[in-house]
Formats: sequence, C-alpha cells, structure tokens
Amino acid sequence: MLRIVAEVGPLSEGSRLSVEFYLGLLSRGTLAEGAEIKVKSWPPLCPQCKQEVEPWGTNHICPGCGNVVPLPPGGEYLGLESVEIE
Repeated sequence: MLRIVAEVGPLSEGSRLSVEFYLGLLSRGTLAEGAEIKVKSWPPLCPQCKQEVEPWGTNHICPGCGNVVPLPPGGEYLGLESVEIE
C-alpha cells in the first residue's frame, strides 16, 4: 500500500493530526504499514471575501467582513477518500 487519503469535515470531531496519528497506529503490522497518510480538510470560506471561518458555535460570522457564512453540507464527514496500492 502506497498512500491512504482521508477527509475530515470542518464540524467533525476528528482533527487532522489525530486522524493521521490513529491511521498510522492502526496500520502497524498490516499491508498499510509505511504508507503515506494524507488527511484533507476544508474550512468553510466566506462567499463574499473568501476568508476562512472557524465553524464552532451556532453563529458563523466572517471575521473579515461580518457576512453570515453557511456551513458546507457534510461538515461532520470523516472517512477515507482513497487508498493507493502497488
């Protein structure tokens, strides 16, 4: 196995670092041991000024322009995008 690519949504309780850590830990002694682990995440962007918005709490207000930012669908997503094998 060459590469594992996971995705973490902005509202997921898993952080990029914890997903990388646990995938590395769980791959020990398996065909995935030693594979490159890549974790993608996508913070919500303000549609008006394109600034990243922290998705915590109930009010998602852009710190740059004050625009209300809708959270993307699937924001709680945590899963595998792809596995590349040799």
